[in-house]
Amino acid sequence: MKKVLSLLISLTLVFMMCASVSANSSNQEMSEETIRQYALDFMRKSQEKANLEISDYIVMYGINDEQTGYYITFSENNKESGYMILSLLTSGSPVVEFSFNGKGALMDEIEKRERNEEVQSILYTGPDSLFIQKENGMYYALYENTEVSKQQIATAVLKGRSELESAPSGKAGSRLITIAGGILDWNEASISTYYKIDSFGYGTDYWLMDQFSTGGVCYPTAATNILWYWGFHRNRTSISNKSFVQSQTTNFGKAQAIFNELSNDMGTIYFFTVDTNIIQGFEGFFGVPAQSGGVWNYLKLNNGATYQSYKDALNNNCPIFLVVKTGTFFWSEGHGMYNFGYASSTSGTDYLFVMDGWNNYGRFVKFSGYYPVLWGYKIWVQ
Repeated sequence: MKKVLSLLISLTLVFMMCASVSANSSNQEMSEETIRQYALDFMRKSQEKANLEISDYIVMYGINDEQTGYYITFSENNKESGYMILSLLTSGSPVVEFSFNGKGALMDEIEKRERNEEVQSILYTGPDSLFIQKENGMYYALYENTEVSKQQIATAVLKGRSELESAPSGKAGSRLITIAGGILDWNEASISTYYKIDSFGYGTDYWLMDQFSTGGVCYPTAATNILWYWGFHRNRTSISNKSFVQSQTTNFGKAQAIFNELSNDMGTIYFFTVDTNIIQGFEGFFGVPAQSGGVWNYLKLNNGATYQSYKDALNNNCPIFLVVKTGTFFWSEGHGMYNFGYASSTSGTDYLFVMDGWNNYGRFVKFSGYYPVLWGYKIWVQ
């Protein structure tokens, strides 16, 4: 009996390994034509735009020159009409980020750089970890606005992998950093449900990081946009009638005044803000702590909170101060974003609609199984 069981176990393991290798090969050896058609179908059906076409198709690589994803931009009648990131570093749907507007931060930076030098290649090592190779062999880290070497990127990737592998089973992001062959869902999909909070659109409804500084101040910028929404789109006088806001004569002056107060109260130094200072920033602005029935309040959505809890907050027209991390360790790179909507695809993949201070249009980011850490604060103002 033991020999029979041993044989069965061995055969099962061999079958599983073969199946995994086969699926992995299938994911990574899909033709460019197939990938293009998948992306085009998703965007055309989501927007009901039959004339949508692909403008740019960029293959992205990892530290060992393996393909890790695809960055694709779209146009309609020669007008920019969104972009998409298809990732091989996630489970489920490969569509981890997309927008129906613009070309995204990566293409904007590539085009800016190509005026002066040829872009060599793009490294993509995980969520919000995009690097543009320069002619001198160094890499520009898109979201950190710094220049790094390939060895520094490799060290960060290995550190992230170590932390993720030691994380408890089931934690979001536990499958990141390695090629996800065999667990990608390439089934046809498109956005089926979509929602955003009331009284919020695009353009002048939102302020960018580089309007307040040279960039990188994502936490106070996200908080500024939340208070701008409540004060100037929902008419909360507890914000608009603040003396240091009211004394300004232009919209930008008022936004700058809000930003300065929040930045000071959050203790933002250069491009860095401690997570625990976020609520301290709101308390400093209002001059009182959060309180039920008071002038302002918040609800923390911890890492691992359900998608429904985000939907509930947004359905109540309360924006969310969203924090995402590229790793689980304390000093992982993090981004503060303004979450103002959500969407779901026909394949059951959920997305949050966010603005991150880089562009004045929103992007959808995959909710589960992509970012190693994702949490936020629902902010309410009387």
